[in-house]
Amino acid sequence: MLVWDPEGADERVWSALRRHFTDAQIVELGSFIAVTYGQQRVIKTWAVGRGARARPTSAVIARLRGTADEIRSLVPAALESWSYIGENVLRAGVVEQSVKELCFRYLAGDPAVDDITRFGKRERAALEWTDAIAHDSESAGDELWARLHRWFTEPELVDLGCAVGFELGQQHWRRTIGLAARPD
Repeated sequence: MLVWDPEGADERVWSALRRHFTDAQIVELGSFIAVTYGQQRVIKTWAVGRGARARPTSAVIARLRGTADEIRSLVPAALESWSYIGENVLRAGVVEQSVKELCFRYLAGDPAVDDITRFGKRERAALEWTDAIAHDSESAGDELWARLHRWFTEPELVDLGCAVGFELGQQHWRRTIGLAARPD
């Protein structure tokens, strides 16, 4: 459910999970899926696969109680891993934070970011790649890659792609546990 329909993890799904796993094990499994799913979506834009486009909806009820970090703290290694990713990839790196934040807002469905034509060429290329990573890997064709290479260095592409992939996985995970895609 986390990957295909994060909001679709209803009580039936949660009951089935709790029959087999503790809350700590669910957090650990969800964190693993969030990391690997987000990064697989980045890789698919390089190898061109297919993904369905679906816009996120708001979260309704918390499946696990607490903030994302309080929930992750049930598994200290999960909290430590996400803290490291946040400090070293999501909030740091070689791409300016404003570009990453724009991409993160796009992933969360922020209406202020939906019309990518209003942004500059560098930001637009980043947003188009973000869309390809999240929704349609096949759209990451030669034309998009030519524009990405025009506006970003190879290290910047690695940094941005990893950040978008991690953020995508994190937002999916947050929505499955009933939290908003992004913290307030």
